[in-house]
Amino acid sequence: GRRPALGGGGSGAGAAAPRAPAAPAVKVLPLPRANNVAIMLSQFGGWGADPGPAVRAAIAGLGRAGEGPAVGVDPTSPTASASFASAGTALGPEHLSLLLQVAPKPDEIEALRFFVAQDPDGAAALSPPERFLLELGGLPRLTDKLNLRLLAAQWPAHAGAADQAAAALSEACTQVEASPTLRAAAAAHRRR
Repeated sequence: GRRPALGGGGSGAGAAAPRAPAAPAVKVLPLPRANNVAIMLSQFGGWGADPGPAVRAAIAGLGRAGEGPAVGVDPTSPTASASFASAGTALGPEHLSLLLQVAPKPDEIEALRFFVAQDPDGAAALSPPERFLLELGGLPRLTDKLNLRLLAAQWPAHAGAADQAAAALSEACTQVEASPTLRAAAAAHRRR
């Protein structure tokens, strides 16, 4: 028997649907690194076909005036915490953790910028993961911003747990102070 050609070949019934144009091949990054970034990018499905500009804008907005606590304000105050927590709310802790894992390294940014400067097609010639890292590479102190935003996102839960622990400790101290058995034992120890 003869095997049919791939794609159904012939009448068109059952023929494969036309494929979308392939994304540009990886040009600068090692393939495993590009694959890791591509996997991470799949978590940004609601951010559009090219999430780089939107993610960059969300991260860049974290340090703008009016979007975080003012300089000189106690960052642990409820007002400052609420103000900073509202900045960049589209980036939840899961997204921030992913971004920290794939944040571009200085040598990657340098290589990507060099490639874009040399290629007539510029950034369009890069693969989606490379374009994403190039986009993020334009942000100063990227990992500092991501770490700070992650801390701000997790702060309410940590502060709540600390408040509960302090309340439990206070209650335990109150119970110990009020215990007649412990008072009797302390009095007996003092008489010795």
